[in-house]
Amino acid sequence: MTSTTRTLRDSIAALIRGNPSVITLYRSTLFDDGMGGQTMSPPAMVSPSLIMRVAEVAPAENMKLTEAGPVPAHIVALTSTYDSDVRTDDLFMWKGKTFKVLFMREMDCEAECYGLHGRAEEVAGGIA
Repeated sequence: MTSTTRTLRDSIAALIRGNPSVITLYRSTLFDDGMGGQTMSPPAMVSPSLIMRVAEVAPAENMKLTEAGPVPAHIVALTSTYDSDVRTDDLFMWKGKTFKVLFMREMDCEAECYGLHGRAEEVAGGIA
Protein backbone atom coordinates (compact mmCIF):
# COMPACT_ATOMS: atom_id res chain seq x y z
CA MET A 1 0.00 0.00 0.00
CA THR A 2 1.33 3.43 -0.90
CA SER A 3 1.52 6.28 1.58
CA THR A 4 -1.05 8.15 -0.53
CA THR A 5 -3.53 5.30 -0.19
CA ARG A 6 -2.89 5.11 3.57
CA THR A 7 -3.50 8.87 3.88
CA LEU A 8 -6.72 8.65 1.85
CA ARG A 9 -7.97 5.68 3.93
CA ASP A 10 -7.26 7.67 7.08
CA SER A 11 -9.19 10.63 5.62
CA ILE A 12 -12.23 8.46 4.85
CA ALA A 13 -12.11 7.00 8.38
CA ALA A 14 -11.96 10.54 9.83
CA LEU A 15 -14.90 11.64 7.66
CA ILE A 16 -16.97 8.71 8.93
CA ARG A 17 -15.96 9.39 12.56
CA GLY A 18 -17.15 12.98 12.13
CA ASN A 19 -20.75 11.87 11.48
CA PRO A 20 -21.04 8.10 12.02
CA SER A 21 -24.14 5.99 11.56
CA VAL A 22 -24.26 2.47 12.92
CA ILE A 23 -26.45 0.45 10.59
CA THR A 24 -27.47 -3.16 10.17
CA LEU A 25 -27.33 -4.43 6.59
CA TYR A 26 -29.81 -6.97 5.24
CA ARG A 27 -29.37 -8.85 1.98
CA SER A 28 -31.53 -11.15 -0.12
CA THR A 29 -29.93 -13.93 -2.15
CA LEU A 30 -31.06 -16.06 -5.08
CA PHE A 31 -31.58 -19.74 -4.44
CA ASP A 32 -32.83 -22.66 -6.52
CA ASP A 33 -36.55 -23.24 -6.12
CA GLY A 34 -36.31 -26.97 -6.88
CA MET A 35 -38.27 -26.64 -10.13
CA GLY A 36 -35.48 -25.35 -12.37
CA GLY A 37 -35.90 -21.70 -11.45
CA GLN A 38 -34.65 -19.34 -8.82
CA THR A 39 -36.32 -17.19 -6.22
CA MET A 40 -35.17 -14.49 -3.80
CA SER A 41 -34.78 -15.29 -0.15
CA PRO A 42 -36.22 -12.97 2.48
CA PRO A 43 -33.64 -10.35 3.58
CA ALA A 44 -31.19 -11.76 6.13
CA MET A 45 -28.82 -9.82 8.36
CA VAL A 46 -25.29 -9.70 6.92
CA SER A 47 -23.69 -7.03 9.08
CA PRO A 48 -25.12 -6.23 12.52
CA SER A 49 -23.16 -3.05 13.26
CA LEU A 50 -21.52 -1.47 10.24
CA ILE A 51 -20.24 2.03 10.89
CA MET A 52 -20.51 4.27 7.87
CA ARG A 53 -21.52 7.81 6.97
CA VAL A 54 -25.09 8.31 5.78
CA ALA A 55 -25.91 11.87 4.78
CA GLU A 56 -28.56 13.80 2.92
CA VAL A 57 -27.55 14.62 -0.65
CA ALA A 58 -26.82 18.23 -1.44
CA PRO A 59 -29.65 20.32 -2.94
CA ALA A 60 -27.60 20.81 -6.12
CA GLU A 61 -27.42 17.03 -6.61
CA ASN A 62 -31.16 16.71 -6.07
CA MET A 63 -31.64 19.31 -8.81
CA LYS A 64 -29.45 17.29 -11.21
CA LEU A 65 -31.29 14.09 -10.34
CA THR A 66 -34.63 15.79 -10.96
CA GLU A 67 -33.45 16.97 -14.38
CA ALA A 68 -32.31 13.44 -15.21
CA GLY A 69 -35.74 11.92 -14.56
CA PRO A 70 -38.03 10.83 -11.75
CA VAL A 71 -36.47 10.96 -8.31
CA PRO A 72 -37.43 8.78 -5.37
CA ALA A 73 -38.79 10.67 -2.39
CA HIS A 74 -35.58 10.49 -0.41
CA ILE A 75 -31.99 9.78 -1.53
CA VAL A 76 -28.99 9.67 0.80
CA ALA A 77 -25.24 9.54 0.19
CA LEU A 78 -23.18 6.68 1.63
CA THR A 79 -19.48 6.65 2.51
CA SER A 80 -17.79 3.56 3.86
CA THR A 81 -14.31 2.18 4.45
CA TYR A 82 -12.55 0.32 1.66
CA ASP A 83 -13.15 -3.08 3.26
CA SER A 84 -16.90 -2.78 3.90
CA ASP A 85 -19.23 -5.35 2.38
CA VAL A 86 -22.02 -3.06 1.15
CA ARG A 87 -23.74 -4.07 -2.10
CA THR A 88 -26.40 -2.86 -4.49
CA ASP A 89 -29.89 -3.82 -3.24
CA ASP A 90 -28.80 -4.21 0.41
CA LEU A 91 -31.38 -2.82 2.86
CA PHE A 92 -30.81 -0.84 6.05
CA MET A 93 -32.68 1.37 8.50
CA TRP A 94 -31.64 4.98 9.10
CA LYS A 95 -33.55 7.50 11.21
CA GLY A 96 -36.50 5.13 11.38
CA LYS A 97 -36.79 4.71 7.59
CA THR A 98 -35.86 1.81 5.32
CA PHE A 99 -33.33 2.41 2.54
CA LYS A 100 -32.16 0.32 -0.42
CA VAL A 101 -28.61 0.71 -1.74
CA LEU A 102 -28.71 1.91 -5.36
CA PHE A 103 -24.98 1.57 -5.96
CA MET A 104 -21.60 1.48 -4.25
CA ARG A 105 -18.44 2.44 -6.10
CA GLU A 106 -14.79 2.14 -5.18
CA MET A 107 -12.77 5.29 -4.72
CA ASP A 108 -9.26 4.48 -5.86
CA CYS A 109 -5.88 6.04 -6.27
CA GLU A 110 -2.97 4.38 -8.04
CA ALA A 111 -5.17 1.29 -8.54
CA GLU A 112 -5.76 0.86 -4.79
CA CYS A 113 -9.18 1.24 -3.20
CA TYR A 114 -9.29 3.69 -0.30
CA GLY A 115 -13.04 3.92 0.29
CA LEU A 116 -16.53 3.24 -1.01
CA HIS A 117 -19.23 5.75 -1.89
CA GLY A 118 -22.74 5.35 -3.16
CA ARG A 119 -26.39 6.28 -2.92
CA ALA A 120 -29.46 4.72 -1.35
CA GLU A 121 -33.15 5.47 -1.73
CA GLU A 122 -35.91 5.32 0.81
CA VAL A 123 -38.31 2.47 0.16
CA ALA A 124 -41.82 1.88 1.44
CA GLY A 125 -42.37 -0.68 4.14
CA GLY A 126 -39.78 -2.17 6.39
CA ILE A 127 -37.33 -5.02 6.20
CA ALA A 128 -39.43 -8.16 5.92
